[in-house]
Amino acid sequence: MNPPRAAVLPGWHCAACGRQVRKDDRVCSHCGARLVQPAPWHEQPVWIAVLILTLLGALGIPLIWRSRQLSRPAKWLFTLATILYTLIIILLLVWISILLWEHLQAFQMQMNDLGM
Repeated sequence: MNPPRAAVLPGWHCAACGRQVRKDDRVCSHCGARLVQPAPWHEQPVWIAVLILTLLGALGIPLIWRSRQLSRPAKWLFTLATILYTLIIILLLVWISILLWEHLQAFQMQMNDLGM
C-alpha cells in the first residue's frame, strides 16, 4: 500500500507549467519538470544586501557565504563590497566624532571666555 501523499497546498505551483503541485513532489506530475524548493528568505541575495546595508555590516558576511543562490565570484564580490561599506561607515563615524569633539572644545572655550 502506498503511503498517503501530502495534500495540495495553495501557493505551490510548477514554475514550468504553472499547475498546482504537492509540497513533497520532486517532479511536476503534469509536465515532468523538476521542482526546486524555494530558498529561505535569508539566503536570497536581495535580503542579504538589505540586512547588510541596514543592520549587520560586516557581521552579515556569513550570510553571504551560506547562500546557495550566489555563485563563488558573486560571494567574493558581495564580501568585498560589504567590507568596503563597513570601512566607509567606520570612517564617517570617526570623522563625525572628530567634528563633534572640535565643536565641543570650541564651545567650552567660549563658555570659559564668558566666565561660565
